[in-house]
Amino acid sequence: MNTLRDEIEILRISNENSLGRDFVPEAKLFILLTEAKIRACLREMNIADHEREELVHAIMYGARRCFSILLLLNGGERITGFFKHDLMQKSNPDDRFPYTTEPLQRALGIDSSPAFIKRFMNIQWCFMVPVLRSHSILRELDKSTVLPYVREKLLGSGAMGDAYLVDLHPECHELPIIKHQELKQSADEGIESFMRELKNVALLAHLKHPNIVKLYCSYVQDMPSRRCNFIFEVAEGGSLAGLLDGRYEGPQLEAHQLLWGLADLASAVDAVHNFVSDTLDLELTGCHHDLKPQNILIQGETLVLIDFGLSTFRNPNEDSLTLFKETRGSYIAPECQSSIEGRVKSHKVGRASDIWSFGCVLSEVFTFLICGSAGVQQFRNKRVILFTQGIEWSRFHVGPGRSNPAVSQWLRYLEEKGS
Repeated sequence: MNTLRDEIEILRISNENSLGRDFVPEAKLFILLTEAKIRACLREMNIADHEREELVHAIMYGARRCFSILLLLNGGERITGFFKHDLMQKSNPDDRFPYTTEPLQRALGIDSSPAFIKRFMNIQWCFMVPVLRSHSILRELDKSTVLPYVREKLLGSGAMGDAYLVDLHPECHELPIIKHQELKQSADEGIESFMRELKNVALLAHLKHPNIVKLYCSYVQDMPSRRCNFIFEVAEGGSLAGLLDGRYEGPQLEAHQLLWGLADLASAVDAVHNFVSDTLDLELTGCHHDLKPQNILIQGETLVLIDFGLSTFRNPNEDSLTLFKETRGSYIAPECQSSIEGRVKSHKVGRASDIWSFGCVLSEVFTFLICGSAGVQQFRNKRVILFTQGIEWSRFHVGPGRSNPAVSQWLRYLEEKGS
């Protein structure tokens, strides 16, 4: 019995997540706790002969986690109480996690000390590690839940939160290599924007479009502030912004690969604009509202559209125009904002604004192919104008109905240089 207890303890302390919390992968525990070892333990505990074999079977197929915790607490013999007080229900002791004080007191017996019960309640979280799978239903995790992230690397931070590349314990997930985007925001605004993006990406998942980011799962957790989390498919090549800026670390992309990637990306934009799902029997008019190189990832030779937090989907019979959200960037369409008496005013926009933004991205990609990253930066510098008092921008226009002359000049320059 002591040997098995030591083996369980070694298993616990040898698995630690990125926050330094111990956990026990269920698959490894089940390999360790064989029927023979359970039987030997019960024999050492002097469990009555007429009960032992039935108890071996019951533990083996429904209480190995409970039994392991009790062994760690030197109270393995108390496992019988979890069955004596089950009210003859079909559920097993391991199905009833997490245990709270009252049901645990009933299972362990009235002679169990408060300290023993508290120790059980604390250590049980080591044995309740989530197994992450693909699903569209939002999960709510207790603040005590131990997540099986064995390594986290911060990829970047933005207004919507932080993005990490994480390694999961191999026996605690059924996913490929993933990118874990953790959104840390205020309780009110954060949850609202999180739920909006969750609804959008879950909807788009039905399209199964290769150029639209794949969401594997999502969850919220109090730690102690509320954290909203997406787990996405990883793009090892980084973003198109990184490529244009000269920070790209992936395999070299040939010009024809990049151009084909843009053509495929255009089909993703079209799929968002004209959403059709036979499975859902649904047709919607959509708009991304934030097309820019930072929201285009590179996965091999594939360009993947991400960040649907500002996106809208409406019934085709409704007005598809939406008030422009207050976002910053160089790729915003002319109709999004105007300057009235020195103040910036937002206007209603639709799918045409996405087309403008996509065209802006194309012009920077063409610049990159002809002039490299230095040319992209030069193009951006030439676009800078004073929009209104105290506000400079490097957009491709100078306001509604007014083109940016630097853009026209640059495109002529590219035409001459590329010919």
